[in-house]
Amino acid sequence: METIKDLDASQAAKKLKDMVEDIRVCMFFTCQRDQQEQGRPMSVAKTDDQGNIRFLADKNSAKIEAIQEDNKVHLVFSHPGKEMYLDVYGDASLSTDQEEIEAAWSSLAKAWFPEGKTDPNICVIKIKAQEGKYWDTQHGKMLEFIKVISAAITGTKQGDGVRGAITLTN
Repeated sequence: METIKDLDASQAAKKLKDMVEDIRVCMFFTCQRDQQEQGRPMSVAKTDDQGNIRFLADKNSAKIEAIQEDNKVHLVFSHPGKEMYLDVYGDASLSTDQEEIEAAWSSLAKAWFPEGKTDPNICVIKIKAQEGKYWDTQHGKMLEFIKVISAAITGTKQGDGVRGAITLTN
């Protein structure tokens, strides 16, 4: 049977960090005044123990313009192979501080910023996660499939995953 486990404070931050680091890529949604959400795939640069998520971005991009107009963002993470899903709402802030850029930098970022860490167009988007929902079966897809088949044959109810709300603010 599926378990509902709502998480707050440090539990939520740890769960968020673990899931984000495992999934790594999300749909990153922004919303400008009088417009629908605009989404684009983005790869996470870093996640800290407080549940803050950082991305590297081009400071001249449309997403930066949208964040400057309205800093509310929506992140959707999905790892179908592990049956893990995370839906997060938060506030975005921007930084061109060189120390923050270096802390978020990885060698893969050079594909987007050929001049490296000192590229004049690079900035960090920091998401302070506020709340969200998660779904985690705690098993891989194959084991879940076997459990579904077993439940269908035996007539028992399937599901031993965990889902719940995450709240990172008081």
